[in-house]
Amino acid sequence: MIYAAKKQNQSEVIFIYTHPDPAYIAGFYKHQLETKHGVKITNVLVMTDHFPANPQFIWNLIYIDLIVAPDELTAKLTEKQLEYWAKIMKPRRLDRNAHLPKVVVSGFPQEPLYQQPINPNIINRQEQLDPKYEEPINIAIPLGGASPQMSFLADTILSLKKLIPQIKPWTLFKKHTKQSDEIFVEKMHQAGATVETVQDNFQLVTRLSDNFNSDTLPALLIVKPGELSNLALFDPQQKGGVILLFTQPVGDQEVQNIHFLQSESGGCVMPNDRKNQQLIQFLLKIADQSQLEISESEQLSFIRKSANNWRGLSLPKKPNDAAKFIFALRKFGILAVMSKYQKPENLDIQMHPGMSDHGSSDFFYKLNAVYEELKARVMN
Repeated sequence: MIYAAKKQNQSEVIFIYTHPDPAYIAGFYKHQLETKHGVKITNVLVMTDHFPANPQFIWNLIYIDLIVAPDELTAKLTEKQLEYWAKIMKPRRLDRNAHLPKVVVSGFPQEPLYQQPINPNIINRQEQLDPKYEEPINIAIPLGGASPQMSFLADTILSLKKLIPQIKPWTLFKKHTKQSDEIFVEKMHQAGATVETVQDNFQLVTRLSDNFNSDTLPALLIVKPGELSNLALFDPQQKGGVILLFTQPVGDQEVQNIHFLQSESGGCVMPNDRKNQQLIQFLLKIADQSQLEISESEQLSFIRKSANNWRGLSLPKKPNDAAKFIFALRKFGILAVMSKYQKPENLDIQMHPGMSDHGSSDFFYKLNAVYEELKARVMN
């Protein structure tokens, strides 16, 4: 990009990163690159995860000009951690051009396509998930890289196919020519799934957005609580508003993504861990019952009322339990209620920018707003 900028007689370059590793390297060598190539560089790091409880050190980079956080708590904790790092780092380790990054909050930069309303001529999510319609249920299962959940997902879908024969699973993953890949593909084919492989993350993201824009609109997304957890920011009436069913989190980063969706900053669009576990236990207990006791019916009515505010749920740890849980969610109309979710009309995006479903435009608006300040900082 630097060579391209020089070729076009551009004197300034903005680099935007969504991963801390290349951002750290580019930031560390920024002064040398500017001196060597005669251009001014502005480095921007977009955080792709939420950390409302504990800041993750990997994102706290001294040599970056702007850090864009996806919610207020993550931004505040990041600022405090950056100040801490600046104090403890010995002067000889700090480049003379180093400074604390500016931290701003912006909606998560999602594919703009996801904001669009669903085509009224296709089978929508409510029709797929409400058992009275008996429509096919499109389930998307994207896997980036070597996922530790491959065996769990394949076994879950196999079990779910027996409980709900009309499911239509579609999985997308990066193949690594391992034996586990072959076993996963074989099991998914047994479950009647469409299996696609991609070469890299760019292809994966592109194919996933294509699927959301197709006539086979996914109603459910079974996925780890990573970057795609931010699809909870969309309504089910929007193309990106798929119902999210999360596998067990791996590492603190994924745990905190779940906690963000459970928090007020994230709109409380998931029940907390205790209530989620109580829901699992209750539904597994009554899943096979044809008639419910009065107390169970009352509890189920309360659950449906609560489900009006849910965009996602965490699955049980065991594949058979996960399949039975999804079956019960559909059988008792909980998924159908979730498919009717709409953001509260009184939601103030200015107060909760992390809940915006216009993340891409929000990001560039924020970048433009602070650019002159960053430019002045870079040139000093």
